[in-house]
Amino acid sequence: MSALTPAFLMPTVSEITLSGLLPHLVRDESGWTATWRALTLQSVFQPVLSVTHQCVVGYEGLLRAFDPVGLPVSLDLLFGGIRSAADARELDCIARCLHVANFMEQGI
Repeated sequence: MSALTPAFLMPTVSEITLSGLLPHLVRDESGWTATWRALTLQSVFQPVLSVTHQCVVGYEGLLRAFDPVGLPVSLDLLFGGIRSAADARELDCIARCLHVANFMEQGI
């Protein structure tokens, strides 16, 4: 647990299933965001280019985290707050669902 995040602000995923993860996702005008503990998570996508084929061959999903007042949280701080395998699994599942939801919105 991070010293910046009080324990009472740290909801957990009740079950690592789609129905357990969906309550963490929120849709607004800029796309999907997710909550994890007291943080807001967002997706950004970076194209993966093939020099040989001279085209985009995929996209890398990158995670961005923000504190309750909207200030960016470094990934060192985000991942430094993981204290167990269960924490890591929970964050991983939320991030994957978030990335899939945002990627699907792009219609690529």
